[in-house]
Amino acid sequence: MLDASTLQHRGTESGFDLWSASDAEGRTYLLAARDGYVSMTRSDALEFQERGVALTAGIVDGPSVQAVLLPPGVDNSALTSELGLRAIDDTLSVRHGEPIQKSVELDDGGLTVGLLAPAVPDE
Repeated sequence: MLDASTLQHRGTESGFDLWSASDAEGRTYLLAARDGYVSMTRSDALEFQERGVALTAGIVDGPSVQAVLLPPGVDNSALTSELGLRAIDDTLSVRHGEPIQKSVELDDGGLTVGLLAPAVPDE
């Protein structure tokens, strides 16, 4: 369960307030709140160190926001140059508009951006 004492407001994009938090098991949470609605995702400790955590939130026929939270010390320049995100701080990058169709991988403190494989429907 998210530990409210770790909740930290990270910035605002397209009217969405962006927050991060953690829990006792070491999971990292990324939240986007707007007009009384909250979207949330989480990543366990190892996954966060390997991939960070990303969130897409939107309102039907309204604005959307994409946010990527990286572990401290990871260079986020690939997010801004290849994905068109804007750095809010050293660990959080955001953008609004169409959802990001690429994956983000971290290795040895570096960041690799690649294309996402298309979803294959279950048969």
